[in-house]
Amino acid sequence: MSFKANLLKKIEIKELAREISSAIKAAQSGRRIDLDTMRRLLAFSDYRLNETRDLELYLMPADQILVLDNDLAIYKTNLEDVVMRKSPTIKEMVNIRNAIKILNDSKVIVCKKADSLKIVLNHCIDALDLSFDPADIDEIRREGIVSLENKDTKGVVQAVGMLTEILDFAPPPTAFELKNHHIAGISSETPTGKKTFGPISSYFPGENRLFLIKAPLELDEPQNVDFFKQVADGDEKAPIEGQAVFRFLQDMIIGRHAVRT
Repeated sequence: MSFKANLLKKIEIKELAREISSAIKAAQSGRRIDLDTMRRLLAFSDYRLNETRDLELYLMPADQILVLDNDLAIYKTNLEDVVMRKSPTIKEMVNIRNAIKILNDSKVIVCKKADSLKIVLNHCIDALDLSFDPADIDEIRREGIVSLENKDTKGVVQAVGMLTEILDFAPPPTAFELKNHHIAGISSETPTGKKTFGPISSYFPGENRLFLIKAPLELDEPQNVDFFKQVADGDEKAPIEGQAVFRFLQDMIIGRHAVRT
């Protein structure tokens, strides 16, 4: 499978994981996790599904078993033991030793919920071949430029998304969120501990406008947030705009890659 196909898979995997993570946080207030979304994520893994009684069990490496329910618990024990603990028959429950196991399974549970999700996420991504060469990045840049010229919103979002994914850009902090804008950047800290966001890429499909702010902006400086919003509104000129954004991101990737190799 090509680098581009694997990179798009990675982006989809991370988006599914973000949805599930949000559901896990919401589940603390009584809502249930969206198991259909979790199934879609698990489809990217090589875990073997075992449906026994009323359970959906996923057999993982190192003799671990994920139970697909609202707890997302990963067990370190055998299949028969997990089935007995999670969906016991009356005959199994009346056995004293089994009853003790059913009431106390902390010794065989590796983790639950967010921790289990992280293990699955990392497994799915680690299975992808994400090695690339400069030609792969140039292809994405050229496709992005064509999409921008043709006002192909989906193509622009995809191209920018792939380039920023390689650079580990992340969704914006709350102060930099804008409705109907696709925004991503690098969150970091200054040597003095001040939080920053940048470089920042932003695409507004409504105006087919793509821009990038190169310098990291300190979050606790209101004028930085105002500047970003003014640029987004078109009231201030962006440091880098249009097709040049793709070139900047490409150069940033190649620069990093050259250092690593």
